Amino acid sequence: MAGRRARAAIADDAPKAKLNRATLRKAVRIFRYLKPHRWTFAFGLCCLLITSLLSLAFPLLLGDLVNAEARTGFWEAPLTDLANIDSIAKLLLIVFALQAFFGYLRIWTFGYVSEHALANIRKDTYAHLIRMPMLFFAQRRVGELNSRITADVSLLQEGMTTVLAEFLRQFVTIGIGITLLT
Repeated sequence: MAGRRARAAIADDAPKAKLNRATLRKAVRIFRYLKPHRWTFAFGLCCLLITSLLSLAFPLLLGDLVNAEARTGFWEAPLTDLANIDSIAKLLLIVFALQAFFGYLRIWTFGYVSEHALANIRKDTYAHLIRMPMLFFAQRRVGELNSRITADVSLLQEGMTTVLAEFLRQFVTIGIGITLLT
């Protein structure tokens, strides 16, 4: 138990990597593993763009639905009759259905691409470890190497499947939202 705390303290005291061009270049190299799947990834990005646009259509339609009695709607026609209110409600349901469909495609596509990219990363990592000299393994514990590789690959998986997609989705949503507001 004390040994774990000592190793954790040493890991916490390790110097943090500084963010500069060289470290960014090294980080961007990880995207070369996405290159064989670039068209599938591009399809996922298109699905992401569609879901972002649909998420912006929801407040617009909901505002028209709520304010149907108070003013004219998005289409500049009076929305005082129930037929127009029903049509807006149906459009909202269609928007939800399309958002769910394209959201599923986006998640499946990014999952597919990230799993295949991570498989290639694991293969390359294994091939690199096999070529290391015996002195490298004598100086390090096997469990420590295994733990670090597993943790790093898990972080890459999380980054490729969730973080990257959410970053791009929020960036697109904010960009288009600001454009529509101005």
